[in-house]
Amino acid sequence: MPPGFELPPVDPTFGVHVVFVSLPRREAVYFTVLLESYEGIASFRTQDPEHVPGRTLVAVLIPPDFAHDAVAVLEETARTSGVTQHAPTPADLIELRVALEVEDEQAR
Repeated sequence: MPPGFELPPVDPTFGVHVVFVSLPRREAVYFTVLLESYEGIASFRTQDPEHVPGRTLVAVLIPPDFAHDAVAVLEETARTSGVTQHAPTPADLIELRVALEVEDEQAR
């Protein structure tokens, strides 16, 4: 992995690696379509479409079985599309948990 890009341990609440990435807003659709094209490799959720001007914060949820492949995709997008890893704050993780719980409730 490039320096500064690290896969965190599996989150005990979600059972997946949770990686926060920041990317140029203009690349958000490309990034999400790319992840969707690799079925099952990762799920994602836009956390903040304008966490800093012109950049979007995305939470990428990576199953442990697909960690190697997902990291390869993230590394490639880091080289070609300006994707950078974002160190999550505790508030980022809480916001993600709450948002996913609400989505689960709405799906029932």
